[in-house]
Amino acid sequence: MLSHNSSPDDKRSVDAILKARFHGAANIKGVRFQLLYSLLNAFRVYDSTGPEAIRLEGIEDADLLGFRTSNDFIQAKSSINPWTIKRLIPALVSFREPLRVDATARFFLAIEGPIGGDVRALIETGGLLSNANSRRARQLERELETAGLSLTEIHRLLQAATILTVTEDALWTDLRRVVTETFELGSESGVDVHLAVLTAKFLDWAKDRREVRRADLESVRHDVGKALALEGHFQAIGRGLISRLEWKTDHAVADFFDGKRTRPGHVLAGVDARRDAWLDRIRLALDKSRVCVLRAPSGQGKSALLYRYALENGVPQDTYILRRAESHEEVADTLQFLRNRARLGAPILLLIDDADWRARLWPEIAEACATLPLQVLISTRTEDWYRFAKVTSLTVEVLEPSLDRDEAKRIFASFQDANRVHPSVDSADYAFERIGEPPLLLEYVYLLTHGKMLEERLREQVRAFQTAGDDPIKQQVLRMASLAATLGADLSLETLIRTVRWRDDPQDVLASLAGEYVEIDDGVVRGLHWVRSQHLAALLHENYVNPAATALQCLAAIPHSALSTFVANALSRPDVDRNAFLSGLMSWIADRSLREVLATLDGIFEAGERDYFVQNAHLFDEGKHLGTSAAAFFPRS
Repeated sequence: MLSHNSSPDDKRSVDAILKARFHGAANIKGVRFQLLYSLLNAFRVYDSTGPEAIRLEGIEDADLLGFRTSNDFIQAKSSINPWTIKRLIPALVSFREPLRVDATARFFLAIEGPIGGDVRALIETGGLLSNANSRRARQLERELETAGLSLTEIHRLLQAATILTVTEDALWTDLRRVVTETFELGSESGVDVHLAVLTAKFLDWAKDRREVRRADLESVRHDVGKALALEGHFQAIGRGLISRLEWKTDHAVADFFDGKRTRPGHVLAGVDARRDAWLDRIRLALDKSRVCVLRAPSGQGKSALLYRYALENGVPQDTYILRRAESHEEVADTLQFLRNRARLGAPILLLIDDADWRARLWPEIAEACATLPLQVLISTRTEDWYRFAKVTSLTVEVLEPSLDRDEAKRIFASFQDANRVHPSVDSADYAFERIGEPPLLLEYVYLLTHGKMLEERLREQVRAFQTAGDDPIKQQVLRMASLAATLGADLSLETLIRTVRWRDDPQDVLASLAGEYVEIDDGVVRGLHWVRSQHLAALLHENYVNPAATALQCLAAIPHSALSTFVANALSRPDVDRNAFLSGLMSWIADRSLREVLATLDGIFEAGERDYFVQNAHLFDEGKHLGTSAAAFFPRS
């Protein structure tokens, strides 16, 4: 047996449709009540004694102007404040025009919300006219006269008007029951889809001041039934390509703080830190263009933003997520499904989360969707964008989420509440200052937790190089750039392009690294962020040759201004084989310019000074305690 009670999804579905139509107007609750009341009354056309049609009176701003059946005129109003006689006046005055032209007209005002004492007394003691001599009725007459009604009109209105009190929960229950019984539905999901489509249709019909007849409701019933039947067929042949996003309670939400990929259940549980500015930008982008891309390096909160936006703005039964698009046949099947759903008129939101090689043909789907009445929200790493986003005529809004100080404070508070902040981190500002530029979210979280999430995410991405068929040299270039960054140097772009053996176009390979692992600017390639570069340098030398070999490969591409620093840091790095590096260094400088030789020797000398300091640290500490100058510990020439 189906339940006819309302659920949170009911209101969220209708609210999502209303927000899409009215762009976040403040009166969503009021227009929702008006819409539900109109929908419920529309089903009276199925009653043997009911009207043949109801006529919707239009929309102004975020306000449905009521409806009529024959000579009955109906208004539905909701208020969060108590209903008083003064608050009733605008709704009653709206009946003035039909009052003047139709002597047989009857007027019904359905109100929802807390009822003030004066209004309750009017309703409970027999209506408006029966209270004609009461203090409350006289106040009502004065207010109506002030609003411009004549005494004759006031008397006629009080005689013909009825005030009804209705709760929204009762509306939901009655509406679900009526839709289920009238359309002979057998599943909760079927009721949800019919209600969503009816909501969208009624808004269109109200805008056009349409008469709604039984044939119109039957048309909706037929279209939805046909679409659901086709959907069942689609799922049989295209299982796993696309699915409705399910908002289920997640019993493992704590792993969000361990850096696991964001799931819908994480957002449903509210463990993500809200990023209001970016949510507003997504909404504006989708208003401007039906396709919005969230593009950023890994771990920048793209998925959390995508699911948070979907939770707050999507219609649950019309929010879908693309699972796979690896072939043109899969693209065709998915588009067939989306076109079928779009014909119903419900506001579809298609999500493509982490658009990688499994969904590599997503641009074809997005391009086709741009001509359909639906919206597409995509999250992709910068690297995958350059791999797969071969867009031509597609117009997309690209947003690149970044971290600011206020967001950092909210994230710190969220991790602190979950007891996940490392004892060495005493404030959000401390961690935010430490990450430096660019302020990357994943690196910030690493500094907060000292956890493994950054390492695991980068390991997975590097492993995907081969899966995606990237040029094998890409990993070596990343190895060189990351190690050079940890040794205090950039790499010359021109030298890299000239000396590295590329299989693919260097421009494409370097573009796939830029923004995800490195920065390319002013003719140099530098690590994107010091924390990320440290992890990559360690990761890319696991079970590989000693970092000394990579450091020697970097030498030719190190700008002269950074050469001495690079050499000194390489010789001071514990995991670099010093003998191998020095041997290779001597061979390298044999045919270098005098300037490069001197810079190299400066680096060797600086490394020697560091060694001397480390080996005699106890003497320096003793001298500091005695107040002796540090110069006394260095040999005199």
